[in-house]
Formats: sequence, structure tokens, C-alpha cells
Amino acid sequence: MKRLLIMTACTLVISFQVSMSQNSETIKENGDIDKSMNVQSIQTTEISKLAEKKFDLLYESLQGTYDGFIVDVMKTLAFLIIAIGWFVTSDKSREFFRNNKTARTAAIGAVAILAAIHYLDCISAFYASQQAILLLENLKYLGSEFFTDYKIAPVMLIQYLIQNTVLFAVLIIILFTLKRNGSRA
Repeated sequence: MKRLLIMTACTLVISFQVSMSQNSETIKENGDIDKSMNVQSIQTTEISKLAEKKFDLLYESLQGTYDGFIVDVMKTLAFLIIAIGWFVTSDKSREFFRNNKTARTAAIGAVAILAAIHYLDCISAFYASQQAILLLENLKYLGSEFFTDYKIAPVMLIQYLIQNTVLFAVLIIILFTLKRNGSRA
């Protein structure tokens, strides 16, 4: 969705530029507009309106990316804390996974796959944020102080990935160490 918004904004700019060049040629060819009318001011107004629309689209995209990133990280954190707490406090869950190698293996695989998906989502959100920031800066509609609050900084990405990696590792270790008593399963 975020990438779609960015691509839509870029398409709007390109189509506007093509439209403006065609309008200029039509004006010159037909002479429909009175010479006293300032064609340049009309183009400037249209460009300003387009820049505002593009800024709004990119800003919404950046904001959505940031909000989605934070929600994803916090939901993953909550899931990991709840799952770890469940294994630590529930004798029945530990007993079930201890006695069922297939379930334990499936759970380890599921946690590993969820970790990989989480990392890919976080990295994708980071790059989408960087791209939106770059496009907003290149637009030069407003200064960067108006939109950098929604930038996913590299430090933030690394912090959340390390935090969740530790918890994913703890959960996998808990699952991996649940073996039958006296068994190497």
C-alpha cells in the first residue's frame, strides 16, 4: 500500500509535466488565450497545487509506514512476551511439547518463520520510510522538519530488531530444550 502511494504520487508528477507541456503547445498553436494573460502564473499555480497533492500523498504514506512499523514491532513484542510467559508458567504446555516431538518441531519452525517475516516487514518499512523521506526532500515543498518525526531511523530499526531477536531466541531455546525426561528427542 505504501509503495502504491509513492508510485501514484510519482505518476501524478509525470502526468502533470506531460499535460503542462501539451497545454503550452496548444496555447502557442491556437492562440486561444489572450496574450495579456500570464501563462507562467497559471503553470506556477498548477505546479504548486500538484506539489501540495504529492506532498500530502507522500506524507500520508510516510506516516502510515511509521505507524505500521511501530504497531508491528509492539504486537510482535507482546506476542513474544505472552508466549514466553505461557511456557514458563504452564506445566501443561511444557508437558505437551515435551512429549510431542512433532508439535515441538512445528512450533520451533513456526517461530523461526515468524521471526523471518517480522525481520522482512521491518526492513521493508525502513526502506519505504527512507524512500518517502527522499521524495519529500526532493519535492522541496516544505522543510524536512515537518516530516522527519515519522522517519524510521536506522538506530530505531536496529534497536527493535535486536530486542525482538533476543525474545525470538529465548522462545526457540525454551521450545528446543523441552525434551522427554531421559530422552534426547
